[in-house]
Amino acid sequence: MSQVFTTEITSESIPSDNPIHQRLLKAYVLAEGHVLGDVLEVGCGEGRGIDMILPKAKSYTALDKIEPIIALLRKKYPSGKFISGNIPPFSQLQDNSFDRVFSFQVIEHIDNDRLFLKEIHRVLKPGGEAFLTTPNRPKSLSRNPWHIREYTAEELTSLASEFFQEVEMKGIGGNEKVMAY
Repeated sequence: MSQVFTTEITSESIPSDNPIHQRLLKAYVLAEGHVLGDVLEVGCGEGRGIDMILPKAKSYTALDKIEPIIALLRKKYPSGKFISGNIPPFSQLQDNSFDRVFSFQVIEHIDNDRLFLKEIHRVLKPGGEAFLTTPNRPKSLSRNPWHIREYTAEELTSLASEFFQEVEMKGIGGNEKVMAY
């Protein structure tokens, strides 16, 4: 019997999933140049970007809610630390523990987005940086049933500014053909 997880998981091997997979993978490609020191990934899913981040990090810790997937990742990547649990809060993690926090396509799934950002801020070391991605609501093709909310760039900037002294908003877009679609 197959399992059904209550989350969005896409595959590079299923043709209909591949465009979404590629969009999600792009965040990791861009993040590679920012990996530094002790790294936390919040919402690692099936581990799409671990191969890019873990080798460059002093230490790698990941949080996700699906224990069977976390168990598989523990076996596949024994040098990483993988924690299963609903988030936020990040109760298993100490204050000021990480130089970098990465969370890609997660915040839109979180009921308490303010607590989510507050927890990211709490676990960052002084001078640490957080990198988040989320769909840009005006560019979404349809409403996603797994998303609690989607943000405009201005909304997310405003929300993040409640917790972080500096917030820089960037975008990940497609080529002309993708953007026309």
